[in-house]
Amino acid sequence: MKIVVVEDQFSFQKKMVSIIHQVLKEEKLEDLGIYCFTEYNKELKGIIHDKDTKIYLLDIELSGSSKSGYDISREIRQNAHDWKSVIIVCSVYNLKESFISARLAVLTYLSKLENFPINLKETFKIALGIFYQNDAVQINEHQKIYYHDILYALKEKYSKYCIIQTMDKQIRVRKNLKDLESELKLKKIKKHILANEENILSITHQEIVFKNKDSIKIE
Repeated sequence: MKIVVVEDQFSFQKKMVSIIHQVLKEEKLEDLGIYCFTEYNKELKGIIHDKDTKIYLLDIELSGSSKSGYDISREIRQNAHDWKSVIIVCSVYNLKESFISARLAVLTYLSKLENFPINLKETFKIALGIFYQNDAVQINEHQKIYYHDILYALKEKYSKYCIIQTMDKQIRVRKNLKDLESELKLKKIKKHILANEENILSITHQEIVFKNKDSIKIE
């Protein structure tokens, strides 16, 4: 998942990113990437049309930009056909009714002039919850993990156990890989290795490198 901030005022953009970082730290999601733009450009267009889900924070009025926040919202929904990503609109102008009537499925409209830091923090937590409310997986009676934290699972040699590697820990479970492939929605890379495709940075015949820079040999 990507977080995309489109705001033409650098000082305000910096404030928004600081609030986002604070929430990500509290939620232990610091590995998520934040992409910042002051205007619509080729790189932003590429992100809009890629397959990742996103949380967008869009300013409505973007000085010097070929598209406004409203236009970008329309491209996300109507051109990219992306109805899974979350859109949060921020502005000093009261154009809330325009977004509602356009049926762009905007999560909310935040005024920059009224308790913005508090409102953004609360709204961003809600946006994260939309993605992660069904993300928890119970792996035994005492423990659950989150899908976005999982890197890979592999068969432990000479035992009936498997090892699940997450972003920050290893978990040993008495289950087979076939069950874990189904329960954790992981992809079979080799007969003895499953991986979370969402966390893969690169993969070769010899090695998988994950987004947090961990790696595993697959020869």
